[in-house]
Amino acid sequence: MVGACRPLPRMHLLLSMEAYFGHEARYVTCQDPDGLTAEELIAVLEDRSKIVMTEGGYIPNFGQSCDHDHDHDHEGGCDHHHGHCQH
Repeated sequence: MVGACRPLPRMHLLLSMEAYFGHEARYVTCQDPDGLTAEELIAVLEDRSKIVMTEGGYIPNFGQSCDHDHDHDHEGGCDHHHGHCQH
């Protein structure tokens, strides 16, 4: 399937985030400027319907890839793949 994402179980998602960004990384979003831990980011993304739990693990919810519920401009754009806003 073109464009399909392989479901990623929670532990694999956490481990891959920590391997790529480091164990102490903080993840900044437009609504969380002080940063979140990997666990907190996953919970926020799930709560905001950015990721969806399936039988095999989490997959992105492409229908919810962009937030329009905040009232500021994205100078530099948003990086939706990592949950970061680049201002």
